[in-house]
Order: sequence, then structure tokens, then C-alpha cells
Amino acid sequence: FFFSMAQSGEDLVQLITDDAEYNADFVQAIDSWGFKDLGFEYKVLSVLGSQSSGKSTLLNHLFHTGFAVLDAKSGIHQTTLGIWASPGDTKKILVLDVEGTDSKERGEENTAFEKKTSLFSLALSEILIINVNAKDIGCLKASNFSLLKFVLELNLQLFQRKKTSKTLLLFTVRDWNEETPQEVIKNQLGGDMKNIWNDISKPAEFASSEMSQFFDIDFHLFPHYQYRKSEFMAQARELRDKLTNPDHPDYLWNPSYVTDVPADGFDIYAKNIWSVVKENRDLDLPSQKEMLALFRCGEISAQVYEEFLTKIEPSKKQLKNNELTEDFGEVLSTVVTSCMESYNEPASRYHEETAAAKGKELLSKMQKDLYAVYMEYLAKLRAKVLAEFDAKVDSVIPEDESEILPNFAEVMNTIRSEALESFNKKSSDAAITQAGGEWSAENDLDELTKTIDKRISDIKENQMRRMVDKLEKDIKIRIVEPLQDVLEEPDETLWERIREIEQKGQERTSTTLQQELSSFACSEEEIAKKVKDLHKKVRATMVEVIKKHVDNLYDHVMKIFTNKFQYDNGLPRKWTKDVPIEELYIQCKEDALSVIDLFAINRLDQENAELSFADEVPVDLILLSKRECSQLEKRFTQTSDAMFTTARSEQERNSVATQIPAFMIILLLIFAFDEILWILSNPMLFMLALIVASMAALLWYFELLYIVKPIFNTILRTSVSNVHDILTSTSGDKEKKD
Repeated sequence: FFFSMAQSGEDLVQLITDDAEYNADFVQAIDSWGFKDLGFEYKVLSVLGSQSSGKSTLLNHLFHTGFAVLDAKSGIHQTTLGIWASPGDTKKILVLDVEGTDSKERGEENTAFEKKTSLFSLALSEILIINVNAKDIGCLKASNFSLLKFVLELNLQLFQRKKTSKTLLLFTVRDWNEETPQEVIKNQLGGDMKNIWNDISKPAEFASSEMSQFFDIDFHLFPHYQYRKSEFMAQARELRDKLTNPDHPDYLWNPSYVTDVPADGFDIYAKNIWSVVKENRDLDLPSQKEMLALFRCGEISAQVYEEFLTKIEPSKKQLKNNELTEDFGEVLSTVVTSCMESYNEPASRYHEETAAAKGKELLSKMQKDLYAVYMEYLAKLRAKVLAEFDAKVDSVIPEDESEILPNFAEVMNTIRSEALESFNKKSSDAAITQAGGEWSAENDLDELTKTIDKRISDIKENQMRRMVDKLEKDIKIRIVEPLQDVLEEPDETLWERIREIEQKGQERTSTTLQQELSSFACSEEEIAKKVKDLHKKVRATMVEVIKKHVDNLYDHVMKIFTNKFQYDNGLPRKWTKDVPIEELYIQCKEDALSVIDLFAINRLDQENAELSFADEVPVDLILLSKRECSQLEKRFTQTSDAMFTTARSEQERNSVATQIPAFMIILLLIFAFDEILWILSNPMLFMLALIVASMAALLWYFELLYIVKPIFNTILRTSVSNVHDILTSTSGDKEKKD
């Protein structure tokens, strides 16, 4: 086909197809050109004009593009279909070659398509070339003035909401010859444009506006391409220089021709514009730019967010491994700063308010993720600080259960303060800068404080328990043992001595308790309560000991009676005829029975010192009821009476003469003389006699004869009694015989 080769170039792509569809391949083409990387450093230029008026030829000479041109040999017909785009040789000017107007191929739909492509071109371009033939100036359709009128009217709609920039309308007059001076043509075209501006319908806010507020107008005249080609080429080079050389004194790209759509969003922007134009909706360029900004900033935000998630992953892994680094907050703050810079740099090219709103959303999203990480950091920091607190406490608390930590309150307050200060500093450092102080570790600090205070309270209770255990041991030494001694030897001063023991015990233990409590920083009320509790403990301990003694009172009474009745100065009493056994028994019995009365009622309190069963005795003070006292007395009397009977029998036996007369000893030696010699002459018997004598000597030497003396006396008394009976019997027999 006649233009197939021209349109097959690598730097050429169809933007709008001939059936009015947006070409999805456009984005790939501009990406391959490197166009998307230009940011705002690019321009857009479009050309409008009648079919076969040489628009594509002009563009090819101006920008060295490869747009298809008419092959005259094949006839006059459409060459450019739809809209084609090329970056030309500058790579920074996107050139749009728009399908020519007034073509017979379009037929009746021509006008609608022309208006859509013209409006689309005006919306995208900073410079709009209007290609017109010199001979058509003054004609309505051939000069495209009717189309220009439509474009100018729509232009006002484009800026109804917000004026963004101006557009240069560059008239390129073709086939001009010197017969008509340039100034005449420029004045005529300028006058026609002024008339068009005055004739168009304007919104009320633009009723008095001048065309120069929205457009700049310039002209460039070209001689005939075929007949004066060299002159044409010279003019083309001159115009090219004005369009491509920023140093040219008549450089056409005025700073007021603002490019406010970044190159990487141009594809989406153009697509949205064409969609609105095609559907005949009102076109609001600022809204489209906002939509573009919303889309592109959303894309940029998503990319940056993925980058953000990747960058914070190492910190999350460290947390998972319980590694709490000191630069946690600094690292994450740097990540956020870096990501926001990565967003702001490309997003700043788009609609400012939209870009700022999406940036705020991105920052909020990152803050939300980081807040979860921050809270996890606080939880692990709290656990770490608590573990350090426990370790310090364990190092100062004595392992021996009997020992108490000196200056407990001071030491615990120091460790507590160190723990809370450590948490405060590290939690503050861990917050990211972008949070602006909104993140607070107050809840975690409160929880940590409560946990530490609870543990200190538990440790304090443990230490005070140790102190109480120590005091209980002191109570046993200072109170229980002396009390037991007093109870073992009761007399009429029993309760007075018990009260004295209680008083001294309370004073000593209270002093010790107050000294110990001072290290726990207890208040006066707490100390008073503890002292009162200790006094109750002392009283309860004493009452328990007394009750235990009363439970075994029978044994104690018997012990008292036995010690007094059967022993004399610690030695077993010898029941001789000189001992007043009945008087002794009565006295010992009375002393023993008086003990029962002493222990019947609890007289620990001074006001109960004279209390007896004759009075109304409170139940809680009764240790032994009257009935129990009576039963105890009966039981004791039965046992003591038996002991008295045994003692009196022994005394009667001891009243029999037990002394051996001297003549009996002499007779014994005379009659036993042969036996004595026989024992002395027999070694075995002699050794036996010697052993017996030695044992007797040892017993005498160690004053232990009293142990065997009763046995010996018994044997002797029995022997004497038997001899006496024999002699008495013999004497009686003789009297009968007489």
C-alpha cells in the first residue's frame, strides 16, 4: 500500500484508530521510546487541516518523522486515518498527526469525527498547528474556520473550572507567493480569529475575556512545496529551529504553555480524555487531570508500599527472634522517609491536591503497619525489661530462706526505677518520627508498672513471711520455752509469771519487728497493724502452749505429786519410821490439787487475775470445766491413794530391826572359818570374792551404794526374819515339851 512503509517505522504508532478506538498498544510504544522517563520535560504538538493539505509532509520535515504522505500518482484521497503519534528525532516532542478534515470517505459522519479529534488534540497539545492553504483564506470550510469556532467555544469549557495554561495557535500558510504580502495574510487571519472570538458564545464569567487570555497566535508562510521546494525546505528548517532550539530568539515554546501531566501518566490521561470526547460528555480537563493523578498516584503508592513492606521485613524478623535493636525506631523512620521520597518525586508531577491526598493515605497505611510492629516491639520490650527486673531482684534476694534483704524498699525502688526508665527511653526511641508523637506507650508502661509493683508486693510478702518465721523462732526461744518452764513448776504466782513472760516477749518481738519493718518503708499504720498482729500471735502461741499443757494436766499433776511425795531432795525417799507419811501425803496432795485450780481458768489478762468459778466465767476463758476438774481430782486421788498405801507398807517393813548384832558377826566368822579358808585357797572362788569386793568398793567410792543398798537390806531383812521365825518356832516347841 502507498503509505505502509512510512507507517511501519519503529517511532510511529496509531493513537486513535480510524474507527474511533483508543489504541491499547500506544503505552508500549511510548515506553519503548523512553518517553515515560521524561517527567515534565516533554512537549505535545498537533496539526489540524484539510485532507491532503500536506500536514504529514510538513511534520516529517519539521521533526524528521515518518508519517504517511499522499502518493499523488494514486489519486487524491485520505492518507492519515485517525490520529498517529511519533516522538520525531528530538524524542522530547510528541507529534500528533490528525486525520484531515472535509474528507469524502467519512461522509456525513465527518463533522462529528473532526470535532472529536480536534477537541482531543487541543486538550493534549501546547501548540496546535492549523495548516491552511493561502488560496483558502477567507473560505468558511476550506480554511477550517467553522471548526476553529467550535474549538474556541469548547476551549472555554475546558477552562470553566480552572485555567491551567495557554495554547499557541500556529497558522502554517501553504502555497504562499509574494504577490500577497505576509502582513496582509497575517492581518487577515488575525482579523478572522478576532471575529470568530467575538462571535462565539461565551459563559458569563468569560464574557469580557480577551482571546489572548487563552491563546497566542503566530503565523508561518510556506511557498509551494513542488514548484519552490528549496524555499519550502528553507522555511521548514527555520520553523524547525523555532520549535526545537531553545536558544532561538523566537523560540515558540513559551513558559506559559505548561505541561502539567507527567510523561508516565500521559497514556492514561489521553485515554480518559478520548473516552469523554467520544461519549460526547462535557470535558473538564482539571477533572481528568485529577483522575489521572488519582490513578497514577495510586499506582505509585502501591509500588512504594510493596517496597516499604520489603524494607521493614528485616526489622520484623528481628522482632520475631526477640532481637530488640536500639536503632529500631530510627531504622523504620528512615524507611518511611525513603518511601515517601520515592512516592513524592514522581507523584509531584500530578495534580497537587490529589497527589498530596494519596501521599497522606500511603503514609497512613505505612503508619498503621508500623504501629502493629511498634506494639509488638513494646510487648517484647516489656517482657525483656521485666526479665531484667526479675534477674536483678533474684541477684539481691538472699537464697537462704532465713535471711531478709536489708533496706528492702530502697533496693526495690532503685531496681523499679531503672526498669521503668529503661522502658520509657527505649519505647520513645522506637517510635517513628512520622508518627508525630501520636504513638504512646502509656498503656504498656501502665501494664509494666502494675506487673512490677505486683511482683514487688509478692516479694515483699515473701520477705515479710521470712521475717515472721524468724520472729516465730524468736517467740519460741523468748516465750514458749520460758513459758513451758513456768508451767512445769506452777505455784500461786503462775499467771503473774506468765503475764510477765508475755509482756517481755511482746516488747522484744515488737522492737525487732519495728526494726525490720523500717527497711520495708511501711507506714505508721502498717507498722501498728503488724505489731498488733504480732501481739495477737504471741498471745495465741501462749494460749496454745497452755492448752496443750492442760490437755496433759493429769500427767503433770502426777509428776508434781510424785516429785514431792516419793523424792527427797531429788533422791528416792526412804520410808523409815521417822517419816511422817500421812502428813506428807496430805500436804503433797493439796499442793497437787491446787494446780488443777490454777489451770482451770485462763487468767492471762490482769483483770482476770482473781477470776474463779464462783464468778461468771466467759466460756472462752475456761480451760477446764468444773466437771473436768472434778474428774481429774478423782482420778488423781485414786492413783495418789494407791501410792500412799504402798509407801506406808514399805515403811512398816522398814520398821523391823535390820541391824546385825556384833556377837552374830563373831559367831558367823567362827562358824564360817573353814569356809572362808576354803574360798581363799580356791583361786576361782577367791577371784569371784575379789570381784564382788571390788564392785562394792567402786559403788562406795562413787557413792552409788544407795542403788544396791535396798536390795541388800531386803535380803538381809528376809534372812533375819527367817532366822527369827526359826528361833521362835524352836522356842515354842521346847515349851510344849516342858
